[in-house]
Amino acid sequence: MELALATLAEGDRDPNPEDPRSAYGLDGGNEPQSYASDTAIEMHIANTLRNHGIPASSQGKVFDPVPGHWMITQDSSIMAPHREYNYCQIEITTPIFYFTEQSIAQVRKVCQILAGTYRININQSCGIHVHSGDETLGFSADTLRNLSAFLWTFETQLATIHPKHRLKNMLQSGNIGELSVLGLGLVGDRLRRPGLEMILSTETGNEAVGLLQPPEPEKKRLAYAFANVELPYVHPEKRTVEFRQHEGTLDADELISWLRVCNGIIEYARNEPREAMEKFCRDNVDRDVSLLDVLVQLRLHSEALYYTLRVAQNRVEPKAGEFIPPEKMVHPNWRVNDESSNDGSKAEFSGSSAKSSNREHESDLEDDSDSIISAKSKLSRFGINLDESSSSNSGHEISFEESTSSEDELSKE
Repeated sequence: MELALATLAEGDRDPNPEDPRSAYGLDGGNEPQSYASDTAIEMHIANTLRNHGIPASSQGKVFDPVPGHWMITQDSSIMAPHREYNYCQIEITTPIFYFTEQSIAQVRKVCQILAGTYRININQSCGIHVHSGDETLGFSADTLRNLSAFLWTFETQLATIHPKHRLKNMLQSGNIGELSVLGLGLVGDRLRRPGLEMILSTETGNEAVGLLQPPEPEKKRLAYAFANVELPYVHPEKRTVEFRQHEGTLDADELISWLRVCNGIIEYARNEPREAMEKFCRDNVDRDVSLLDVLVQLRLHSEALYYTLRVAQNRVEPKAGEFIPPEKMVHPNWRVNDESSNDGSKAEFSGSSAKSSNREHESDLEDDSDSIISAKSKLSRFGINLDESSSSNSGHEISFEESTSSEDELSKE
């Protein structure tokens, strides 16, 4: 997670005095933007997380990652604003998690703590990178072939999740259809099918993922990175595929939805028989299928509806280095009501701005009523019925009833 954290030295004027999140005292009284100051800020964030039951360490203090800890470090690629505040370019890395609801709850809790404690700027230079693996085992050739075929076939649909500035970032999250070895050799969407056939004809995992790598990996990094899963392994334990395309965010719902999509793609590639995957990709590589259709195929029904609404909404594109007032990015009166267990499942915000946010969300849903109706109609074709009566006041929870056999029954969400 990449972000720019705003700080103020003692004696500096506070440009947002109404914001209850203090920007003073984070740098330990050191010279702004010095090594000592940056390390003090890292330690402040780590201490804040630990005080809420989250294991965390400052990498500037311990140098090497601490197993099981959230790590706070620096990232010089972040373009922090240069006015009003002193900004620290922060990167936060999760521990290695199994994909469980307890892990998801901890991610949500950390987002809430950060948003409720600090004044944070997130701009076009900030991104989210998700690494997904099968413990330390790596992936089989069939899984990597399936994954490569899926990403090549449905890259256009998956790209609708992301804002334009991430799609145009040719150095950090470039399009595999244009900038990979295969994409440069086969220019244009009309050649997606011959590209798919080339992927499906590969015999090894290295051959499959090698087609989707940039010709010069040291100069360009694409939306999906496979260096850690190629043989021979370059890392003794980190044998992961990296999803690099998502923009920076502290919106827990947005982040968790993307985590579920990344995990869903990996699970589908690993568990779907080769013949079934080949048929699905071949049947749809030339068709104008929607993101909703793709997510339903992955059995990500909540995410199918979530992203249908997001794609329909007009999204504000932050400019690189532009100052975003904290109250426009996260609600300044939000405070973590931390009467929760360590898994963070009961952590919530309280305060007038949180209530205001719910009203704004309800208004967004009203504006997108046509999109909701359209999404429900499409989902009903797959035997999925939406029941909003059990939704919470937040408007985020939607239960699904599966009209298939009991062994395929979806868990309620």
